[in-house]
Amino acid sequence: MSADLASSSLRCACGEPVDATLLEIRKFFPSLSPDLCSGCYEVAERESAERALLEAERAEMRERRARLEAAVPPEMLGTRVDHAAFNGALWERVREWRPACGRWLLITGLPGRCKTRVVALLAKELILNDGVRVVWTSAIELQAAVEDMRSQNYAVVDAARTNLREWKHAAVLVLDDLGKNTWTPSLEARLFELIDFRKTRLLPTIVTANTALPELLRTKQVGTERGGPIIGRILEASRGWNVEAGEVGRSC
Repeated sequence: MSADLASSSLRCACGEPVDATLLEIRKFFPSLSPDLCSGCYEVAERESAERALLEAERAEMRERRARLEAAVPPEMLGTRVDHAAFNGALWERVREWRPACGRWLLITGLPGRCKTRVVALLAKELILNDGVRVVWTSAIELQAAVEDMRSQNYAVVDAARTNLREWKHAAVLVLDDLGKNTWTPSLEARLFELIDFRKTRLLPTIVTANTALPELLRTKQVGTERGGPIIGRILEASRGWNVEAGEVGRSC
């Protein structure tokens, strides 16, 4: 019996004749959908594609959430914009920043102005909404990595080298609390290497600091040989996105 004759005796659940071509295909692919007419087969295929797309989107969101939890300090993930102590004015000023703008984001201001919390919210939007890969570190962590490079323990040195390389090449880097570090010659050398590399390669960077960067030079907290070029490069790269964190109602 030909496929056409066989299909004429078989009916889809909707009452239409089963598609003869599908009967032939099922000889080689027994797991194919049950006997369907052409219309129902197209619907089934469309629904299958939609389910696959939905699952892919869910998997992508799970992966983004994992990246968020790995990048942003856990304490900052619970930041609420409706909290009385939150610096909403600062958030409104920086929330539109995106890597594609071509400028770094520099936020300076006294402790308690919610700089880190605002950056955490921005990183959350970049990771979850835009799929951007953000790497987060602080000046203290950078200093620790620089000091670990002098260790006699190979594993410690290797971990420090890995961190330094990741910070250097990150798609978007957050460098939090610049200035809380101790300005040693070795730290200044590594920081200059990091800043210069990222600036010349147009790698988006977010920097926070408690002190206006030129003040670090005036108070001689940082050496002029590398400190000047470091600060100059950050200020130049963040031109137009150099934001001062103003007062808030209560400390964050």
